[in-house]
Amino acid sequence: MLDGIEPGTIGEIHHAAAHVPGARIVDAKARWIGHRLHADIAIAVEESLPVSEARKITAALEDELFEHMPALAAANIKLASADADHPHEHGHGEHRH
Repeated sequence: MLDGIEPGTIGEIHHAAAHVPGARIVDAKARWIGHRLHADIAIAVEESLPVSEARKITAALEDELFEHMPALAAANIKLASADADHPHEHGHGEHRH
């Protein structure tokens, strides 16, 4: 989603992640909703990490994002596999119930 965001917004997301050991951004999207910025971010962490440690990394990233981006209203952070080069895309053409 790049709904008219400033060119540096995605760069700021990556900059914030650089302050969080163990977090590697796989995908980052942002959009303005009214006067507030919303971000959807997928990060990769080491797959051998316990879930509790992965949660600490996502919480630290969220803190960094809010510190670096005052207009940020929401940061949805999800975990992706460590070997992901791009976000998972769902192909719905053959999906049946």
